Amino acid sequence: MSLNRPTVIAAVLLLCSIAAAQPALPAGDPAPAGPVLLLPAVRNEHPRLLFGAEDLPALKAFARTERGRQFWSKVESYLGGSNRPAEPTFLRNATDGQRDGFWRLPTVALHYVITGDRRSYDRTVEFMQLLLDLEHWEEGKETDSGMSAANVMIGAALAYDWLYNDLDPQFRSAFREKLLLQARRMYHNGHLNEINSVGYWQADPQNNHRWHRNAGMVLCLLAAAGPDRTDDDELIVQARQELDFVTRWLPEDGTSHESFSYTIFGMAHLTLALEASDRCLGTDYMHIPFMKNLPRFMTQSLTPGRDRRFVFGDQGGNGVGGLAYDLALLKAVGANGLHDQLAVLDAILDRQGAAPTRAWLGLLWYPRDLRAGSADAIAATDFFPDLGMLMTRSGWEAGKAAAMFKCGPFGGYTLSRYRAVTGKDYVNVAHDDPDANSFLLFNNGAFLAETDRYSKHKQSANHNTILVNSTGQTVPGRAEGGTWSQPGGDMTETAVVTAFAVNGRNVAIEGEAAGFYPANPKGGQPRPALDRYRRSFLWVEGRYILVLDDIRAPEPVEIAWLMQGPQLDATDAAAGRYALKGADGPQCPFQVVATAGTTAAIVDSPADHRGDPLGFRQLRLTSRAASIRVASVFDLWNTGGLTVSLKAIDDDNAVVTVSRGGVTDRWQWKAGEGRFGPSQISGIAGDGTELLTMNHPEILTRDLIAQIRGGERTLDMTSVGVSASAWEQKAHGGFADFPPAATIDGDASDNSSWRAEGHGQWIQYDLGEPKEIVACKAAFTKGNTRSYAFAVQTSADGSTWTEVYRGRSGGVSDHMEWFDLKDTAARYLRIVGQGNTNEQFSEWTNINEVAIIVGR
Repeated sequence: MSLNRPTVIAAVLLLCSIAAAQPALPAGDPAPAGPVLLLPAVRNEHPRLLFGAEDLPALKAFARTERGRQFWSKVESYLGGSNRPAEPTFLRNATDGQRDGFWRLPTVALHYVITGDRRSYDRTVEFMQLLLDLEHWEEGKETDSGMSAANVMIGAALAYDWLYNDLDPQFRSAFREKLLLQARRMYHNGHLNEINSVGYWQADPQNNHRWHRNAGMVLCLLAAAGPDRTDDDELIVQARQELDFVTRWLPEDGTSHESFSYTIFGMAHLTLALEASDRCLGTDYMHIPFMKNLPRFMTQSLTPGRDRRFVFGDQGGNGVGGLAYDLALLKAVGANGLHDQLAVLDAILDRQGAAPTRAWLGLLWYPRDLRAGSADAIAATDFFPDLGMLMTRSGWEAGKAAAMFKCGPFGGYTLSRYRAVTGKDYVNVAHDDPDANSFLLFNNGAFLAETDRYSKHKQSANHNTILVNSTGQTVPGRAEGGTWSQPGGDMTETAVVTAFAVNGRNVAIEGEAAGFYPANPKGGQPRPALDRYRRSFLWVEGRYILVLDDIRAPEPVEIAWLMQGPQLDATDAAAGRYALKGADGPQCPFQVVATAGTTAAIVDSPADHRGDPLGFRQLRLTSRAASIRVASVFDLWNTGGLTVSLKAIDDDNAVVTVSRGGVTDRWQWKAGEGRFGPSQISGIAGDGTELLTMNHPEILTRDLIAQIRGGERTLDMTSVGVSASAWEQKAHGGFADFPPAATIDGDASDNSSWRAEGHGQWIQYDLGEPKEIVACKAAFTKGNTRSYAFAVQTSADGSTWTEVYRGRSGGVSDHMEWFDLKDTAARYLRIVGQGNTNEQFSEWTNINEVAIIVGR
């Protein structure tokens, strides 16, 4: 396609009228303190946003490989429909904005880059001409600042960058001005909301809609930036600050509170912005903890067989199709060298392929230099503290069993910390569900214990949790049952994982969700605030799942215990026996018993997807009591004949037995102290072996809450003096040198530790000045197989010591464990070892790493 001079002049004049038609847009942006320069390697080069000219030979060669053909063939198949739209319906339709801007335009532009096909060049320029001729790229309430404009901006920026060297110079100049204008509009109208359109995403760093807008703005600015121009400098500074802001508040564990679906929907856009910034500005966003752990989170979302997904929040479904927006995982995997996660993505590609509409992403982002590892090497159990989410499985093969447990605040802890730091009363958690302490069960390719999907009636009655006086989980001033969850105020302690333990393939997690049951909820029946809703979820590999509930209120209330699935039948209601049945035949018998009288009813579940009932059946076990404990056992592996009994010893102690075939497992259950103290739960199998012990606070959750509260902090241990009574030294016949300084070097592995033989050996820390010591954390050598006995002492002067803790490590974790201490003002802290449970080395105290928690 050729452009004559009158056409270009008309386009330039049109731009002037566009600027004049936007009274809310400032005449210009202030100049930054100094010039904003792109990296020297890309400063005068195009393409540069996602690849450079030096990358093209390898890219073209990859398109001809077996793996590359999976993407390239889809690009070619979608090419025929990737034309300039006859009508710019994207001006009012955000879906068309994605279709035209994010799917079609990059497809045809990249086809030209790879092949040199002049027809693809002409079609791309025709599309660009349409965009140049249009006054706006989105009309309506969010003029040039909504989702549609954002996605059109992505395609426009990429086309300009990729075809830059072949474009008519005058057309290129005009289009550059248009990109800059649209970026300014997105920033001023959208991010600054100077047209007062909508405000649901501007204060929310984790909102996927913000990520779409950031991708459009950043790509336009970095594509348009020129060495001889300064009119874009201030906007580039603001865009960099915007990315700093967003990445600061991304959860380090790679999670997204909005659902797996919304994680997928936003991750490609977030990745585009971050990668382009890294390439052009020299940032290092692709290596932040969130991007390193994002593939882990999405991998763990998969059930055995990897063809289904666990569900939470506003999720569209539980199937796994071809890779589409989640092709961004390929970039995160490649940037961070995640071999095993690549093997998972390869398996999905081999089974389902990539969506033709976004196959261009896969062609660019597949990590060509990374060798795939083993998909089955990925841990079968993983915990994500920001959401309080556990996912565990018997294995990754099809036909295995799996479960998901969730107990966390709306939005997760990082968003709560953002609220606390910024002082904002409102954060956007519209897509979250009131589902704390709920769980899902899966086996033989089917979900058995279920939850809702993209609910239009968000209520706890949709989940496997409890109701109190007919109402579920709410926050003050907000009723349940609405289309969106939109609470205000502090949600930090509405739902908290209090304990987590692993013993081989056995897993336990405990959640406290009483904070989600305030007094007299809006729109609900009167009720007192719940004192306790503690649920312990115990996965006993190959045997059963045991769920223990401790529910307390200051006066009698109606408590409804809920369990639902595709089908649910009573097999012996008098004995509390029921069966969950999957849609395709698998089933899970279960029995439930309680310390107070109950009545049972099986009803149609209100769980919905976009307002349509899902057709689940639900057990409602109802009791009127001020206190009730419930024990339920789920025969997920269909071992047959499971029976559970519950005997209360007193208000805080109980014994639970699970019997099968004449063999009885015995569980001691002691309630945790205070609101969030962990329960003391230990199980012994019928043959005398230990099944599991859970008795220590969940350290990652505790750390997250401490950061929010600001009432305590972890000392910088590099500034702490350390000494010891003795330590193993190679020069004195030891295996190697294990000095006390190894406990503050940031390495918590067994390779770096303090080791000393003999009861009473100690290691001591000098804080430099008296501080209020709240707790300490410690990681022990082979801490997942040994339990260490020790005491903790503190001193103001290093001479007179006071014991503030005596106990044992859990013996089930090789990570840092948290030990609450009697709050005391002291300068010195000493750990005194008393040996461990390993018979060969029972006289030794071996500590890998220590951290001290103090009040602010």
